[in-house]
Amino acid sequence: GPETPLQRLLAIVRKAARQQDWQTALATLEEVPVQSPCAREWAPLFYAVLACCCKEGRYYEAAAVWERMPERDERSYNMMINLCGRLRLLPEAEELFREMRRRGMEATGVTYCALLNGLATLAR
Repeated sequence: GPETPLQRLLAIVRKAARQQDWQTALATLEEVPVQSPCAREWAPLFYAVLACCCKEGRYYEAAAVWERMPERDERSYNMMINLCGRLRLLPEAEELFREMRRRGMEATGVTYCALLNGLATLAR
């Protein structure tokens, strides 16, 4: 069938991510209906944009996407913790880690690696 708005925007984000173009990726979120009754259906777009911002080391942009995310899971927490670690934002990383545990999510090896990488960066 025809492409859905979500599929169209995801394709734009994937292409932008390949070109390390976080601005274009971020701009796609402007097309998400603000009061969408089914905001969760947009979750894949938020993940993709968050991943792009994190990969490019854009903390403030990633934090803004994070605030708007319809749902957050281990994967998105790990992305943010990893970003904070790379940028030596240890208090932020620790806060995310605590919030993740409070929400009953299991910290995985990936989470601990992200935290340890952050600590290692600090030590250098």
